[in-house]
Amino acid sequence: MANFFETVKTDINELAKWNTSSSMMGKLQLIFDAGTHAVITYRIGHLASETKIPVIRQLMLLIHFILNVFVHFTSGIDICKEANIGKGLVVHSFTGVLISRVEMGEFCVLAPNVFIAGRKDGLPTIGNNVFFGIGCKVLGDVTIGDNVNIGANAVVIQDIPSNHTAVGVYPFKIYPNKDNQQGKQGNV
Repeated sequence: MANFFETVKTDINELAKWNTSSSMMGKLQLIFDAGTHAVITYRIGHLASETKIPVIRQLMLLIHFILNVFVHFTSGIDICKEANIGKGLVVHSFTGVLISRVEMGEFCVLAPNVFIAGRKDGLPTIGNNVFFGIGCKVLGDVTIGDNVNIGANAVVIQDIPSNHTAVGVYPFKIYPNKDNQQGKQGNV
């Protein structure tokens, strides 16, 4: 349970870093931010999934269900409670984010209209410090390394190595981040 509160605290602190307002009203907006609600709702559902005591588990699942319906109808954000997502998740959005069962690392940031889901061939595995641009899609059994940027409207259906940026629609291009020397064009 203590780990739950530490993870939620890290999530909120990361969102505060992305909040450009330094005023008190700007800080209070975090409380009403749809992304904050979605992440906390996910964390409650994930904790409920891992709870062993049946009565407490059922109560937590009921609370998660009610919160999830509220978040989904007010913002269109849906994060599957069976996903394994590390601390520091930022949903910097008020609409249209869907995350299905995935393995996602720590300190990832999602812009509006991001879709991350598996296909028949498997589920995505996502590293740490990944930025998902507006409208990008990650589909199927792909592995995304650490420190990756995925550009707006990119459709990712192949692996992306660590420290790279992926842009464009299939076949997208993969460029090294500033500290790497080589890049490659994506082909499947």
